[in-house]
Amino acid sequence: VTTDTILHDAVQVLFVNTVPTTATAPTASYPKLLIRVGDNSQLKLKQSFVSVVAGESCSIIEQVDAEAENSVIDNLVVSNTRILMGKNAKLDHTYTQELSGATRHLEVLSASIMGNSSYDAVVVQSGGLIGRLNAHIDLKEPNANCSLNAVTLAGKGQSLDMHSSIVHDTPSAKSEQNQRNVVGERGEAIFKGRIRIPKHAQLTDSAQLCRSIMLGDRARVIAMPTLEITADNIVCSHGASVADLDENSMFYLSARGVNRKEARKLLLRGFVFDMLLEGIMDKASSERIVRKLEALSPSEEKVPALSGQNFMSI
Repeated sequence: VTTDTILHDAVQVLFVNTVPTTATAPTASYPKLLIRVGDNSQLKLKQSFVSVVAGESCSIIEQVDAEAENSVIDNLVVSNTRILMGKNAKLDHTYTQELSGATRHLEVLSASIMGNSSYDAVVVQSGGLIGRLNAHIDLKEPNANCSLNAVTLAGKGQSLDMHSSIVHDTPSAKSEQNQRNVVGERGEAIFKGRIRIPKHAQLTDSAQLCRSIMLGDRARVIAMPTLEITADNIVCSHGASVADLDENSMFYLSARGVNRKEARKLLLRGFVFDMLLEGIMDKASSERIVRKLEALSPSEEKVPALSGQNFMSI
């Protein structure tokens, strides 16, 4: 996007991974995307990764059981996204990964944010047998701002990983990161977030929070929120929490005639879509997320107790 340009309509970049119908030799692809937003410019971007079956119409594969899909075919997608923002620029970036369960995905996303610019990212990871997103955001000049809201939906056989590094390389910058995980039976979600504030980055305002809901006895969450601070005039916070669905909220809905199964669906939707309010989500994408949540929700009347689950916070 050139200098002094405002694009009012969203731009979509779609990466399509074709899955063969029969077992073949492993396949690999290495897509790259470079985004430049000039001074005084604005862009809304949706970046998506999906899988389709070879030889058929472009019908997106929706993952149900990653272990079953992976027993047939093996695909590898290694992608790289580079974002360069000028001064007084704004980028709204929605990133969705909905690859098939026969795919392993690794993404490196890096962004350099200059003065008085704002980078707002919304990330959804719900596909792939193994998925990892490494996000590196550098706030380079005063009044550079970023927000990173991410959702991970991990079902049976999936291991989805979010690693982030936000570096405040200037005074008077602001960052906010929220991570939400919904993990079903035999799924795994990993979050490792680092915010680094060197000595010269005074007047920094930064917050980081990871919240997880575990929906199975063998669900697994690893959460590692990290602050590295050497400056002394700052406002910072970080934390992690894990829970079942709130019984008080379930009772509130039940008292108003909503059965427990529907109440569970409503609470899960609220937990996830609260992070997606600022994202560029079309109706089809939202419906796929809802179906994924319904697949993750246990069939039992009551969600299993937390004592039988695996949670690690470092």
